[in-house]
Amino acid sequence: MATIIPGPEIKSAIEEVTSTIELQYQKWPGLNQSSIQRTRQLLFGPSKSGKTTFGAEFHSKDGTNLIIAAESGWHGVRSPAHVIGLTQERNRIEESTKKKLSEWDIFLKIIETAPLEQYDCIVVDTVTALSQFCNDAICKKLGVQDISDAKWSKGWRALAMDWARAAHQLWVRSKNLLWICHEKSEEVDGLETKRLRITYDAVKPLKRVINESVDIILMVRPSEPRNVMTRTPGQSKDVGDRFHLSLPDPFPLDGAEWWKALYGD
Repeated sequence: MATIIPGPEIKSAIEEVTSTIELQYQKWPGLNQSSIQRTRQLLFGPSKSGKTTFGAEFHSKDGTNLIIAAESGWHGVRSPAHVIGLTQERNRIEESTKKKLSEWDIFLKIIETAPLEQYDCIVVDTVTALSQFCNDAICKKLGVQDISDAKWSKGWRALAMDWARAAHQLWVRSKNLLWICHEKSEEVDGLETKRLRITYDAVKPLKRVINESVDIILMVRPSEPRNVMTRTPGQSKDVGDRFHLSLPDPFPLDGAEWWKALYGD
């Protein structure tokens, strides 16, 4: 699993969060997929590559999923998955409470009140948008324009803590958890020169916390006749697999096939 090295201004805040918030994170070296009962995964890739469709189809034969949609890409998905859109939910709640709420507040209310336990998988679409909503909510709460403007790393600490709490609550109440994210390219320092790495697009200070709260990071790659996903780490891609699954890599971008490969039903 790729490691995000935080700058000195946020390192202490991140360490405090990861030591005080229990994320039920363990390393299971060499675990065979036949022993897996539930997973926390992150899937990232280009726009319109089939990520949301994959999330909608990642369930058992007789089950269904809940998609918590922070963006509008789910409208074209043909699936029996139940969808809760943050925008639509905010309008409904604000109309009933007569209070203005941020997208992040709506998300927290959804994961607190929705019947998450009845679904095979909770799909959050996308981390890219949701991490920005979290960032914006913390900035407003602290009265700053940028999270780095808060003194003594207070902004970084509050941002990481809020995200970690939400990730933990989702995992406690879910059978499986899938985070969907857009991709981006970033420059990283190599031994001699800088190089490009493909990674998932999220508010950067949160990436260490996100990495610590998932078991598998999958990257979508264009392919014919259908797209595939890879989890094998490399210098040019930010992916990983704590389970060390003995499954083909790359694997077809097909939610139903991936479910069957992991759980056998």
